[in-house]
Amino acid sequence: MRQLAAPDELWFYNNAGFNLAGRVVEQVTGQTFEQAMRERVFEPLGLERTFFFAHEAIVHSVAVGHTQVTPGEDEHELATKYPLPRSVNPAGGIISNVADLLRFADFHMHDGMVDGRQVLKPETVRAMWQAQTKAANWADEWGIRWFDGVQMLSHGGSTNGFQAQLHVVAEKEFAIAILTNSGRGAALNTAVGAWALESYVGLTAAEREQSPLSEEQLSHFAGEYRQQQAEFSVTVDGGALRVKPVSLSPLSGKRTEPPAFVMDPIGDTEFVIRDGEAAGRRVDFLLHDDGSVRFIRVHGRLADRV
Repeated sequence: MRQLAAPDELWFYNNAGFNLAGRVVEQVTGQTFEQAMRERVFEPLGLERTFFFAHEAIVHSVAVGHTQVTPGEDEHELATKYPLPRSVNPAGGIISNVADLLRFADFHMHDGMVDGRQVLKPETVRAMWQAQTKAANWADEWGIRWFDGVQMLSHGGSTNGFQAQLHVVAEKEFAIAILTNSGRGAALNTAVGAWALESYVGLTAAEREQSPLSEEQLSHFAGEYRQQQAEFSVTVDGGALRVKPVSLSPLSGKRTEPPAFVMDPIGDTEFVIRDGEAAGRRVDFLLHDDGSVRFIRVHGRLADRV
C-alpha cells in the first residue's frame, strides 16, 4: 500500500496506521497484540465477553452477520466470512457485546476507575479525549482513538455483516452502545444514536447551511475517483453533485453498486449528502497546490482522482 500523504499533512481514517500501532505494542511488550490487550485492557476492565478469535466467541451466544443481496434493498444473506484476518486485529478485530462496551464507557466516565480500582490515572484517560486534529468530514475533531470533540466521545465499528456504534457523554454520565448484524446497520445506528443523544442529553447535530456553487465550479469536481474499497463517479446534477459509488469488499470479494446519492455544497470544497441512508454526512475534496483536485474524502477515507 502506498503512502497517500506525508505525516501530519492531512487527516484521513487509516486502518494501516492502527495495524502499525499494534505491531509497536508487540515490540514494546514482547507479547502478541492479543495477549497484551487481554492482560492490559480486557482483564483490568472486567471485559469478560470481549475477544479477538471466533473460537472464543462461539462458546457464548453470538449473532450472525448479514449483508444485502442487492445494495439499497431489504433482502439479506448470511455473511459467511466471520473473522477478519489476524493481521488487522489492531484496527478492528475485537468481538464484544453491549454490556462490555458500556463497561468500557463507564471506565472513561469515571476517570479510569473500575470497581473502586484506579486502572489508569485520570489525566491519562482525559488525555485520550483531547483533540489532536480536525477530522474533516467524518467528525469535527479526532482524539486518541476517539472522535467528535469535547462534548461527546464516539467511535464506530464495521466488519462483514456487522455495524457498531458507541457514544459517550462523560459530563452527563451517559453512554449508548448500538450493535447491528446487518451490513446496512449504520442507518439504524445513526438514527437511534441521534434520537438518544437528543432525548437524554440534549445534543443535536449542527445544521449545515448550503453554499451555492456555479455549474463551472461544480464541474471542477466531476470525474472518476478510486481507492481500494470503492470507486466513485461524480457528475454535476443541477446545483449539486451526483455520486455513483461502487463498493469493492475486501472481506467477501464482491463488487456491488449501492444507490447513487446527491450532494449539496456547503462550502467551496465541502458537500453534504442530501438524502438516503447517509443523509447528513459530509464529503469533501482535497486540492493540489495548483488548484486541481487530488482526492475525494468519503466516510473519512481518501479516493484518488483518476
